[in-house]
Amino acid sequence: RLGRIVNDLLDLSKIESGKIRLRLTSVLISKIVTRVMESFEHLAKTNKIELESNIPDGLPPIFADPDKIIQVLTNLIGNSMKFTPPGGKVTVTCGLSPMTKDTDKKYIEISVSDTGLGISEEDQKKLFKKFSQLETGFNHRSGGTGLGLVISKEIAERHGGRIWISSELYKGATFSFTIPVFEGTSAYLALIQQEIDRVKKDGIDLSLVLIKPKSGKKLS
Repeated sequence: RLGRIVNDLLDLSKIESGKIRLRLTSVLISKIVTRVMESFEHLAKTNKIELESNIPDGLPPIFADPDKIIQVLTNLIGNSMKFTPPGGKVTVTCGLSPMTKDTDKKYIEISVSDTGLGISEEDQKKLFKKFSQLETGFNHRSGGTGLGLVISKEIAERHGGRIWISSELYKGATFSFTIPVFEGTSAYLALIQQEIDRVKKDGIDLSLVLIKPKSGKKLS
C-alpha cells in the first residue's frame, strides 16, 4: 500500500509539473474498455460481482493517450469493484456526450456505475482533493489518500475533458469523464503543437513539411 501511495504521489507530481507528456493518438474507446475489463475478470468472478459493458457500435475514435485513459478506467473500475458487495454489479457505459450539443467540439462520455455503498453529497465535495478523508465511501473504508481520483481528474482535464460523480448514499455511484473525439484538422494541429512543445523542452531540431495541392487539381 505504501508503494502505491508513493507511485501515486510521483505520478501526480509529474502531471502537475508538466513533466508527463500526453502521447495523443486516434484510438477506439471500445478497445481500451475491453482491455481494462479483461484485467478485472478474475477479481469480479472471485468477488461474485457482475462486470458489464455497454458500448454502442459506430462510436468515433477518441483523441487521447491510451495509456493514460487505461489508468483512469483502471482506477474507477477498481474503486467500484472494491466497494460493491457480492452479488452487485459494475457497468461501464460509453456514448457521445450530451455536452457536445453546446459546443462545436465533440466528446465521448465514459461512465463507471456500481451498486455499492454510494457516497454522501457532503463527501462528494472532497473526492477530487488531495488527502481528503471521507466519512463514507472509498477513503473511510480503505484508509486511502484519494490520489487515484485526483490523478484521474488531472488526466481528464489535460485531455480537454472533465470528470464528475453522481451518487446517493447506499444507492451506488457513477463516475463519468469525457474525452475529445478525434477530428481531422484540429487533431493534427494538436499533434504538431505537441511535437513543437517536445522539441522545445528537449532542445532538439524539428522540421515541418507542409503540402498544399494547387487549386483546381485533384490528388491521385
